[in-house]
Amino acid sequence: MINISEDVDLAFEINYQNNVGQDYLGKLSTTIDLVAEKENAAEILEHLNVVPVLTAHPTQVQRTTMLDLTNHIHVLLRKYRDVRMGLLNEEKWHNDLRRYIEIIMRTDMIREKKLKVTNEITNVMEYYNSSFLQAVTNLTEEYKRLAKKHGIDLKNPTPITMGMWIGGDRDGNPYVTSETLKKSALTQCEVIMNYYDTKVANLYREFSLSTGIVKVSEAVQEMAYLSEDNSIYREKELYRRALYYIQTKLKNTKAYFIDQIKTEPHYHKIEEFKHDLLAIKQSLLENKSGTMISGEFTELLQAVEVFGFYLASIDMRQDSSVHEACVAELLASAGIVENYSELSEDEKCHVLLNELLYDPRILSATHAKKSDLLQKELEIFQTARELKDKLGDAVIKQTIISHATSVSDLLELAVMHKEVGLIDREFARVQIVPLFETIEDLDNSYDTMKKYLSLPIAQKWIASNNNYQEIMLGYSDSNKDGGYLSSCWTLYKAQQQLTAIGDEFGVKITFFHGRGGTVGRGGGPTYEAITAQPLRSINDRIRLTEQGEVIGNKYGNKDAAYYNLEMLVSATINRMITKKKVIPTLQIVMNILWIK
Repeated sequence: MINISEDVDLAFEINYQNNVGQDYLGKLSTTIDLVAEKENAAEILEHLNVVPVLTAHPTQVQRTTMLDLTNHIHVLLRKYRDVRMGLLNEEKWHNDLRRYIEIIMRTDMIREKKLKVTNEITNVMEYYNSSFLQAVTNLTEEYKRLAKKHGIDLKNPTPITMGMWIGGDRDGNPYVTSETLKKSALTQCEVIMNYYDTKVANLYREFSLSTGIVKVSEAVQEMAYLSEDNSIYREKELYRRALYYIQTKLKNTKAYFIDQIKTEPHYHKIEEFKHDLLAIKQSLLENKSGTMISGEFTELLQAVEVFGFYLASIDMRQDSSVHEACVAELLASAGIVENYSELSEDEKCHVLLNELLYDPRILSATHAKKSDLLQKELEIFQTARELKDKLGDAVIKQTIISHATSVSDLLELAVMHKEVGLIDREFARVQIVPLFETIEDLDNSYDTMKKYLSLPIAQKWIASNNNYQEIMLGYSDSNKDGGYLSSCWTLYKAQQQLTAIGDEFGVKITFFHGRGGTVGRGGGPTYEAITAQPLRSINDRIRLTEQGEVIGNKYGNKDAAYYNLEMLVSATINRMITKKKVIPTLQIVMNILWIK
């Protein structure tokens, strides 16, 4: 109750400070004011992308039921000021508050049985419904508004997009399969489709404009005539009929994606949905009805830009030893190499590059019986391709290699991708992301990435990803491996070295920070953590994990979600535009302490 009260009070203070022009840590308007002074302000703001990646964790115990109950109390406490002013009945307010408190006290706060992956997927979706959908769209719209105030007209900025590990993270979790990956993607799709449907339904009720008073464009007329909304009362309400047509297409699209029921008309790509909405927007602007665009319509358009039909990009992750075992089996069954795992690093790379560059065969197409492990891995990659074909490429953009220690670890994953058509000699549909976790692996990451980036085939894969190469950094394992100080300084130096190697090869190195919730696992104040990153280590993109044990605290309601997302964006921009370096003498001191 104290935490909820503090959240409500913080939200009130932030709203007040925003409205009266006071400053606070991470305030977006102050940050935009600073970046607007830079010559490349438009470029920075257009391409900035911060991605919180939601994960599950064994210490996550908050039930969805408890989230709902605490949200009820949060809403009631927000109304307390109205109670004090006599705008609400005090007795009724107290009774409502007492009722929810008593329900909480009589409800099991933790689960007695361990969650299944499907439960984790369903639970995390509640945060989208309760906070993320509204907070992300509102923040993005405010971001654009503040930029425009400085004469910077942004086209399609996505300062915040969402990531997801649940359903795709197989490292150490045998219960994550192709089915859970599909379940995660389709559940996300269903959540965002329901959101779009609700928004369009709201617009249908709102857009009662009559053609007896306003004109409409030919594009809107065409949608209206295709609509099945044939009520005589809608003859002059062409915007409503057009929206009914859009809603019909949305329902059919959802049926196709979720239930495999193909009914026309439906959307094949998110761009088609966006095209229809923009046709309505253009018609309103051309016919002096531009005020209708604000509110629900703008929120819907913004959501389409950010969430597509997929909601959040799902990462796939597996341990490097699993990839090696699978590739060894493929090579042996195809009669290429019988003892792949016994080869030296150079010999492994030679074999793998030969397969990727010169062998067009699908190695798994042999009649040899496959192990359960290989079959499972091939199925999940095949499912990933099918989901990308259906929901769009953004639904799965990265595959992460845990305990990456060598170039062969990256090439082994590439061979697995080649088996299902996710990669070829020229193009990669999914980015290969090494995760360097231990102190030793972080120390060796420079040499590993230098060898990898020097490969012509890797350069082509990176070019197909707009010349970005993501690298994930492990905070928890490095902390356990070397202690807090050693971990922090090793991570800092690794980022400096990896950024430099990116410059050498003309590649933009971006970092995915695998931070835990607790200090011992790399957690801590978000704003300070981001602004403390090495100079130039943030190339307009940054991703970071939001562990299950802290998601509820940071994103449990719309106010908290907006504030924490605002801090993420502001901190990232501030670090990008600040040229502050570490004082050389301090580096010497840190190196001495690190060695000791």
